[in-house]
Amino acid sequence: MPNSSDSKADLISKKSKQLEVISIISQSGNIDELSSLHIESLFQLTYELSNEITEIASSNNI
Repeated sequence: MPNSSDSKADLISKKSKQLEVISIISQSGNIDELSSLHIESLFQLTYELSNEITEIASSNNI
């Protein structure tokens, strides 16, 4: 059975990479490519990452 912290780390890594892609698109200056879907994804991913990191920090008393 996989370690839950490993799977959380993988999840955080995946979401971080998705945020990085959206960030690169937004910094490219081509606003047309930054659709409302990308903006919604950006906020959703940021929210999810924040929750995951907060959960890990609180479980480790950080």
